[in-house]
Amino acid sequence: MSQRVSSRHEGDLGGRFLPFGNVEQVGITITIPREAAALPSTQHAAWMLINLLARLDGIVHKVAVRCPSGIGLSGRVIPLASRDLDLRSALVVGGNAIGIVPVVEELELGRTIVVGPARPMSGGADLFAAGGGWCGGVSLTGAGMERLDYESPLPFGPYIAACIAAAEVFKAARMQPGTYAAPPSAFYSCWSHSAAELPARLGPSNIELTLDASLVGVGAVGSGVLHSLWACPALRGAMVLIDNDPKGLDMTNLNRYSIFGRTSVGSPKATSAAGALSDSSIRFSAHDREIESFRLSTPRVVSAVDRNTARAAIQNQYPARILSGSTSDLRAEVLRCGPPGVGACLRCFNQPEKIPPDQELRSRLKTAGEAELATLAESAGISLAEAKDWLATGSCGLAGARLLPLLRRVEGEPEFAVGFVSVLAGVMLAAALLKDCLPHNEPLSEARQRATFQFFSPLARSNRAASFLRDPACPMCAPDSIACAAWARRFAAIPVVGP
Repeated sequence: MSQRVSSRHEGDLGGRFLPFGNVEQVGITITIPREAAALPSTQHAAWMLINLLARLDGIVHKVAVRCPSGIGLSGRVIPLASRDLDLRSALVVGGNAIGIVPVVEELELGRTIVVGPARPMSGGADLFAAGGGWCGGVSLTGAGMERLDYESPLPFGPYIAACIAAAEVFKAARMQPGTYAAPPSAFYSCWSHSAAELPARLGPSNIELTLDASLVGVGAVGSGVLHSLWACPALRGAMVLIDNDPKGLDMTNLNRYSIFGRTSVGSPKATSAAGALSDSSIRFSAHDREIESFRLSTPRVVSAVDRNTARAAIQNQYPARILSGSTSDLRAEVLRCGPPGVGACLRCFNQPEKIPPDQELRSRLKTAGEAELATLAESAGISLAEAKDWLATGSCGLAGARLLPLLRRVEGEPEFAVGFVSVLAGVMLAAALLKDCLPHNEPLSEARQRATFQFFSPLARSNRAASFLRDPACPMCAPDSIACAAWARRFAAIPVVGP
């Protein structure tokens, strides 16, 4: 696989996008009005938007920050910059720590996005982006944005606004001529899981909880989950992080892993994430190992894995509550598994991949050129000579142990992925975890278990929550099985957490 940062978002999605080589790169100016700069909602939206734009290699050539100086950070906002910096400096330092698209101060570039509460004097903007509480979105004029809960310290709505705004930049650059039309306004609430032209002020302004959960998969969606939970000021407790990617973080991950910068390349994902977010009020414990060898002991498990074999391994332990997030092209999706025997489990409609035998994988690699083999060997942390020796002999040892997991992963890796989709899935998943700890009837719930959001049309009627029943052919959640009965007992007994 290519190690270009842009390689995962270069595809044309069946001709809906221009060929990547034909894209005219844009410069984006992020403007933060003085009267809004101290609000936590503005700071969260501004950082996540810069975070996402600074990862759009080949789409955005530069990001400029126009922000008053001397504004302090409102708590945990930017994991890639010191909290001793003021907002403007932290946004620039954090953006450049990603190490992809340059982030500078005070330039006027091609397009301007105003972040935060819109004011009549905020003229000359191409787009307004704002969020508060659980809802966020964009508007061409700023109309109706006063409805948002700007005083809320929660990051969910602001991150949603950043994702939708980044998507509009991406679509404007990549969609075929004559097919892109910016929505006059579009908002999404991860409390009600509904899209609308005007924002909805629903859900509590803040949440105090003591978490006891596990996150399996510290990849693109998992990074969005962790970024969201880290930024919530009133969360405590503990979260177990599990990820066994043998190559750790690589360059192709940087287009969508929102908590990592270039200096983390080559590091194990779980351990690196726990270190990056070590100032959290949540205790993150990292385990760089496969889920098949790990016993899940927390009542709530968050699945952010991208392979069906891993999903089946999680379901096979039947934790009391399973929440799952995933992406496909420009669609984000979250699922609250169950109720057992009624709603879909994590294995439903997810047929485990057939893993080719080791000998077949070795035979395929023999046809690769030396440059491709050298890249793979570097990712595995072995020499080219060691890789060649293993190809020739197939002998047991370090080379085979490191190369085979990489080859198996490459076999099933999706072709297209972009940051704003992964982050939104992570935001929706983190919000679903917190909501699952509260007494409420909002989706995700036992009646409406799945929510989806697709970015091609942010106001599409499909951008909502709906019922998602079990796969009748699924062998892991048959209603009359012993395993399903045990899962049902755990599911019913899970407590509301509270402060």
